[in-house]
Amino acid sequence: MAEWHFNIKRPGDRLRDPVAGTFFTSDATSRPGVALIREGIQNSLDARHADEEVLVRIYLSGKDNAVSASDVAPFFDGAWDHYHSEINGLSNPPDINEDCPFLVFEDEGTTGLTGDISQTEPLDGKQNSFFSFFRAEGLSGKSSKDRGRWGVGKTAFNLASRVSSYFGLTVRSDDGQKLLMGSTVLKHHRINGTMYMPDGWFGIKDDEDEAVMPIEDSDIIEQFSSLFDIPRTDQTGLSVVVPWCDLTDTNVKHAVIRDYYYPILMDQLEVMIEIPSGAMILDEKNILEEIEKSEDLLEEFGPLLDLAIWIRDHHSEYYELNAPTPNEGWKWNDDLIPDDMCEEISAKLDNNEKVAIRIPVHIRKKTGDPKATYFNIFMVRDPDYSGRPSFIREGIVISEVGMITRGIRSIVLAEDEPIAEFLGDSENPSHTQWQHDGEHFKHKYKAGRTCLDFVKRSVVEVLRILSKKGEEEDKELLINIFSAPSLEPSTAKKKTKAKPKTGGKVSAAGGGTDKGRIVFDITQFEDGFHATTTSDAQVTPGDRIKISAAYYRRDRNPWRRYDPLDFEMDKAPISIKYNGLKEIEKKENYIIAEVEDAEFDINVTGFDKNRDLYVNAEKLVRKP
Repeated sequence: MAEWHFNIKRPGDRLRDPVAGTFFTSDATSRPGVALIREGIQNSLDARHADEEVLVRIYLSGKDNAVSASDVAPFFDGAWDHYHSEINGLSNPPDINEDCPFLVFEDEGTTGLTGDISQTEPLDGKQNSFFSFFRAEGLSGKSSKDRGRWGVGKTAFNLASRVSSYFGLTVRSDDGQKLLMGSTVLKHHRINGTMYMPDGWFGIKDDEDEAVMPIEDSDIIEQFSSLFDIPRTDQTGLSVVVPWCDLTDTNVKHAVIRDYYYPILMDQLEVMIEIPSGAMILDEKNILEEIEKSEDLLEEFGPLLDLAIWIRDHHSEYYELNAPTPNEGWKWNDDLIPDDMCEEISAKLDNNEKVAIRIPVHIRKKTGDPKATYFNIFMVRDPDYSGRPSFIREGIVISEVGMITRGIRSIVLAEDEPIAEFLGDSENPSHTQWQHDGEHFKHKYKAGRTCLDFVKRSVVEVLRILSKKGEEEDKELLINIFSAPSLEPSTAKKKTKAKPKTGGKVSAAGGGTDKGRIVFDITQFEDGFHATTTSDAQVTPGDRIKISAAYYRRDRNPWRRYDPLDFEMDKAPISIKYNGLKEIEKKENYIIAEVEDAEFDINVTGFDKNRDLYVNAEKLVRKP
C-alpha cells in the first residue's frame, strides 16, 4: 500500500534535527523561490543527457487550480499525524481539509534519477542519483565535474512547502522505468508519547524492517500525474511536486533571470513558467523582452545582457595575459599585462568598446601534475554602474563574489574544466560564495586560498594595473581600492581620510612592533559587509583590529559626520557574527576585536539598504 512512512526513534539513535535547510535561509536565498530555482535548475543542468538542450517547466497552480483536499488525500495517507505533531518544526501546516496549491518543477533532456532503487548505503566509486535524491542528505551523488557538490540542494524543495515535503516522478534513461516517491524532512517529533525520526517517505513498504521503495504501479502514477498536471509520458527526466507551495510567478521569473540568464542566452537552457492563466517562455530569443517588462529587471540586467549577447555573438579575440608562475600560488603583479596591451585595452574602454581578456593559470592539486587552464573577463564602461562583477561558473551566477567597481560592467566566466572544478570545490552549499575553508577545498589544492583570492580580485586588479600604467590615473577604475595608516583609536579619526564604498581591499601599514603588512578583504551585501584577511595578511593571534563604518554624505567626510542616529554597533538592528575573533569593544560606529585565528572573518548586518556604506579596517599598533 502506498502511504507515508516514518521510523520510530530507538533508544540508541542520536537525537538529530536536520540542519541542511540553514544553508538556504540566509543571504540572497532568503527571498522566496530563489533557492528552489537555483538548486532545481542546477540539478537539471547536471543531469543533462548527452548534448541535449535542457528544458525546464515550472508550473504554479495558485489557489485557483489548487487540488481539493479530498482529491489529494490518497497521497497523504499516514502523514497528517506527523504534520500536526509536537515539536516537528513546521510553523504553519495546513489543515487536513485545506485545498493544496502546488508547484511542479520538471525537466526534459536529462537522465532522470538513475541507479539501483534498492541501494540504501553509499558505495565507493558508484554514483546513484536515485539514492542521493531520496535517501541521502549532505552526501552528493555528483562528481567534481558537476555544478553541485554538497548533496543538500533538494532541501530547497522542502523549504518551499508548508509541510516540508516533495514528490519525485522520474523516467530513467538507463532502464526506462517510471517511478514515484515522496520525501519529508521534519524535526524529531512526538505523537501520543512516541518519538519519531525526522525523515519520512511516500512509497511501498512490505516489511517493517525494509526500506521504503518507490511506486511502480502505472494506475497510481497516472492518477498522480493527472492530479498535479504533469504531462510526462515516456520522456526521460524528473518531475518534482511541492505541495502547499505559495510562490508567485513574479518571484520565480526574477529568480530564473538573476541566476541563469547566461545559459539561457547561450541556448543551453529553456525555462517555461506556467500559471493557470497562461505561460511565458524564457529562452535566448525572448529573455530580453521579458526583462523589459519589469523596470527593476531592466535597470539591473539591461546593460549586463547587452554584454552577454556580445560575448555570445561578436567577440572573437582575447587579450591573453601573461600567466602567473606555474609552480607557485597565483599573485597579481604589473607584469601580467604588457605595456602595449594595457594601452590597447584602455583605449578600447575609453571608446566604450567591449573587451575580452583571458587569464591563463595552472591548477595544482596536492597530488598530480599542474593543469593548465584559464578564465575570461569581459568588460565595458558603464558610467552609471556601481556593483560587483557577474561571476559565472558553468552557467551558475555566484552572486556574492568579488569587489565592487564603479563605472565598469564586467562578466567573469569560468567554463574550462580544471578552473571550474577548482572554483566549484570552494563554493558554499547555496552557491553564492567562494570560500577557502570548505571541506571540499581546503586540503585539495596547493596555495588554494591564494589562488582563490586571485580569481575573486581579478577585475579590480586588472583595472588597477590598467590605471597605473596609463598616462593619467583613472580614479573611476580605482574608486574601490584604498589604503589607510594603522593608528591607535585615539588618533584614527584625525588622520583617516574618507573611504570609498565597501568592497575594496584595505591595506594598513604596520607600526610599533608590527613591521609587516596586513591586508583585509571587504565585500558588501545588501544590508552589511563581510571582512576577512587575504592570503597576503601578516596577522597573528593577539593582534587587535578595528573596523569602522559610516554612511556616505555628499561633500562631507563620512567619518567626521557620523551620527549615532544612523546606527550604533552595540544596538539593534546591527548584528555581528565573529569567527576567529574575540570582541573587545563595540560602540558608536566601530568594533575592536582581538585575533584568535589568523584566518578570521566577521559579518556585520542591519544597515540601511538604501544608503551607501563606507568601511575601514585596520590593525592597531601594539603599545610597548
